Amino acid sequence: MPSSIRTITRVIAKPDCGAVVKSLLQSLVFPSREEPGCLGYELWQGLHGSEFVTIGDWQDEVALVAHLRSAHVYEFSTEVVEYLAYPPDVQWYGQVEA
Repeated sequence: MPSSIRTITRVIAKPDCGAVVKSLLQSLVFPSREEPGCLGYELWQGLHGSEFVTIGDWQDEVALVAHLRSAHVYEFSTEVVEYLAYPPDVQWYGQVEA
């Protein structure tokens, strides 16, 4: 298994909830970047405003699991759920050497 892990999480806001979801996602960026084992954490927004993607790069699975158990992720998860059209789609990836 690869040592570093990339996560791609896609969330879609309910109609008229894009600004709230964006703000809640923005609250994750800096605390996540400060976590031990975080190699990078980015937030992207779809061109039509209601779709968002976070891309996280983690040193290993231990760092990723610690992130998922962090207070700011828990707080985000409990607050954002009412504003989402669908549950978040979270994917984990390991780099393939060419």
